[in-house]
Amino acid sequence: RRERALARSRLALAELGRRGVRAGIIGSLAAGRFRAHSDVDFLVLECPAALRYAIEGALERIMDDIAFDVVYLDELDAGVRARAIAQLKHAADL
Repeated sequence: RRERALARSRLALAELGRRGVRAGIIGSLAAGRFRAHSDVDFLVLECPAALRYAIEGALERIMDDIAFDVVYLDELDAGVRARAIAQLKHAADL
C-alpha cells in the first residue's frame, strides 16, 4: 500500500505542477511512517486563485482509494507552518 501511495502521490504532484500548483507531501508518507490506514497529506505552497479548493477533484481521481488531505501553507499559523516546511518532501524526494 505504501508503494502505491508513493506512486499515486508522485503522479498527483506532477499533475498539480502542470496546473501551476506548487505542492509537496508532509505527514506519515513524508516521514516514512505510512501504514495501512494512513492518509497522504498534501501541502500546497502556492496555488492559482482559480484553483484554490478546486484541486481536490483532480486529487481524488489520481489517488483513487487512497485517502488524502490538502493543507494550504498560508492557512497555517507560524509554528505549524515551520514544522510543515521542515518535513516537506517533493516528488523527487519520495
